[in-house]
Amino acid sequence: MPRIKIVSTPEGPGVPEEIRKGWIGVEFEALGPFSRQVESVLNLHEHHGIRGVYEVSLKVALQALKEKNYKSWEWFSKQRVLAPFFCFEAKNCKEI
Repeated sequence: MPRIKIVSTPEGPGVPEEIRKGWIGVEFEALGPFSRQVESVLNLHEHHGIRGVYEVSLKVALQALKEKNYKSWEWFSKQRVLAPFFCFEAKNCKEI
C-alpha cells in the first residue's frame, strides 16, 4: 500500500475551492493507483467518469486532514452523508 501526499488541489464538485486546497500537503496510506468510476464524495449518485485514482478510507483521510488543515476538516465533518472513502486523482498525488 503506497503512502501518498496530495500535491495540488483535488477536484470536488460541491466543495468550495478553499476547502479543497486544504488537502494540499496531507499524507496517508492509500490503495492504488487504479482506474475506476469516480463518484462525488457528497453525492454517491453523481458520477464523474473513470479516472486514475488513489483510494483512502473516510476515517484515515479525515484524521490526516484534521492534523494538517483544521478548517477543511471542520467543513467535511459537518457534512451529513459522506462516501465511505475518498478518491484522489493520481495527477494530484505523489507517492512518497
